[in-house]
Amino acid sequence: MTSKNVVYVSVQKPVSSSLFSQSQHLKTPYPVYIRLQWVDFANVVKFRVLSLSYFEKLLQEPYPGVVINNNPITDLVNTDLFSILAAVKQREAKTEFGIDYLVGFETEFMLLQSTEPLVAAGHHRSSAFRALLTGTVVTTVMQKIADSLRSSGVELMSYHAKQGPGQYSVSTVPLAPLEAVDALVHTHETIRNIASKHGLIASFAPRLFPESAGNGLHAHISVHSTQEGNKHPDKLSQYETSFLAGILDHLPGLITLTLPISPSYRRMRGRIRSISTFVCWGVETRGAPVGVKDIGSPSSRRFEFRALDCTANPYIALAGVLIAGYTGIKSGQDLTIQDLGCIDAAELDEYTREALDANRSLPLSWREARSVFIQDRVLQSLLGQEFVTEYMRANMVFPFSFFFFWQAIWTDLNCLLSM
Repeated sequence: MTSKNVVYVSVQKPVSSSLFSQSQHLKTPYPVYIRLQWVDFANVVKFRVLSLSYFEKLLQEPYPGVVINNNPITDLVNTDLFSILAAVKQREAKTEFGIDYLVGFETEFMLLQSTEPLVAAGHHRSSAFRALLTGTVVTTVMQKIADSLRSSGVELMSYHAKQGPGQYSVSTVPLAPLEAVDALVHTHETIRNIASKHGLIASFAPRLFPESAGNGLHAHISVHSTQEGNKHPDKLSQYETSFLAGILDHLPGLITLTLPISPSYRRMRGRIRSISTFVCWGVETRGAPVGVKDIGSPSSRRFEFRALDCTANPYIALAGVLIAGYTGIKSGQDLTIQDLGCIDAAELDEYTREALDANRSLPLSWREARSVFIQDRVLQSLLGQEFVTEYMRANMVFPFSFFFFWQAIWTDLNCLLSM
């Protein structure tokens, strides 16, 4: 994901007014239906289809939520839509420190011809010309994805081939956190649907092929404060430093939210790893859980959070990351872990890692991550105990569903989770 010297500004749009204004542009000569969509704890996208006329009537009701029938729904809370990320302390960060966040996402996925047997839609190198030859189905799919995102209002930054079999990456521009995740969910649904329309399967599974890199979801996060003035070139600001320190401090427990199922940890093992197994960071370091991108360009400098994949609920995952960073800013936390540069911490000996303060291991399994998360009282208190209890209960159920899926080799993620 590249955004050098391109300046983006955080502008938070009121959700309710946005809904009303958008409804005015839905009038067309032909029938229009509205897909009312939501995402559950397991990142299963669910929806119901409403007629445009009924949807407009619902918008006129004096209630902040949308009720689609008269049946009691006990597992949904009718509340301020921005409370989805309220625990992030986003408003407190703005009030106390004048901080705004911008978030952009880079999604990796694989296009498959079939799942039984597992056949990728091509083999290529990263950014290879032959991966997008004119007239091929894959090229058509990727072009249609780009066109569809553009027409729906999601600004595409770039797309290109990755190293794995049939693997591609789509990057969208940074937005305010909630808008960014909304756009991400729409992007993933667009990828799935267009691939399906052209006879392919889009898989976001963490690792499909043992001997190739897995699929990740990279969150690019920048921290902007009106209180710090201009950022120094080639040097992190105090808020940026503390934000990074907070994330690294809570990272071992945090990955319960960002790598929520057992297969997620396959990206951390094997001959080809996508994530380091140690708590570390580095400037332009691809293997570290957190990297710093474009450090010499204050306008586009950002953190790349790589310990994340598409099995995670992105609202919850981003909330956890921003909460962890906020704790660092709130306490003025110092960054003790040194920049690893382009070296994977796992390649260093224990003495060198200790000298860099990069000798703390990350959990290597779903069970170990849960155990560490339970011990992180700070993270739990900011997320809210009620949320933590419900999330851990849901998280306990879903990994066992993946056992049979892994035996048969990964197919479509949502199909599995909806079983």
